[in-house]
Amino acid sequence: MVSKKVLKNIGVFALTVVLATAPVVGASATNGGQTTKAAQTGTPEEVTTPDTPQPENPTNPGGNTTKPTTTTSSSKGSSGGSGGGSGVSYSSPSVTASDGTVVKSTIGGEYAVSALNGTAIVTPKSAVAAALNAPAGASLTVRMVDTKCGPNARKSIQDGMMALAVAGIPATEVTAIDVYAFVNGESIIHAATPVTIQLGVPAAMQDGSQIAAILVQEGGVVTLLKDLDVDPATVTLELPGFGVLALVKVPAGSM
Repeated sequence: MVSKKVLKNIGVFALTVVLATAPVVGASATNGGQTTKAAQTGTPEEVTTPDTPQPENPTNPGGNTTKPTTTTSSSKGSSGGSGGGSGVSYSSPSVTASDGTVVKSTIGGEYAVSALNGTAIVTPKSAVAAALNAPAGASLTVRMVDTKCGPNARKSIQDGMMALAVAGIPATEVTAIDVYAFVNGESIIHAATPVTIQLGVPAAMQDGSQIAAILVQEGGVVTLLKDLDVDPATVTLELPGFGVLALVKVPAGSM
């Protein structure tokens, strides 16, 4: 059992579990969610591992390639995308904070997320290259788009939400995206050091709840991540690797 106190004290709120070896299949809570217990059952063969969406020509992503820019700039302006609306609205490779500060992605690639106000890689390009063990002069691209994940990844997201519930933290999914990185067109799943991303939160999602994330990677690895900033207009996450990223709402102050 993972206690709420333990989860709150983890610096990177990373409960990284290979669910194939310890699946949580049921949970009950009493006393307002402070006391939890989970039943564990099954064998590794019974637990599916998440699908990994394959990129479509990641080095030339359909004309949506953006030139890499340097790190944070302070300027007023729109983030270039929004959630909701009657049509599909795609995000830009930048995020605007509540005070108008604009963070531009340091890595070029495909940025097409309909539910968020922009998405960006915050880690400097040189540090991203090191995290991906990229050779000198290698082409670095990222793909942050609406997910088309299959049932295996979807099951892993539900397992992550169950882990939160066992800790007494109810969670509601708000959206899910694919976050993948490529070196010379080859997908990289694990990072040697964390890569920081920032996501723009539409006003409709800003209801006083806290936003957390569930990262699903190949092999059934699920990592729970907390927002590292306090701005309700942005979510900042340190990713240990890449895969399907589900954003969830949890009670304010619970993580």
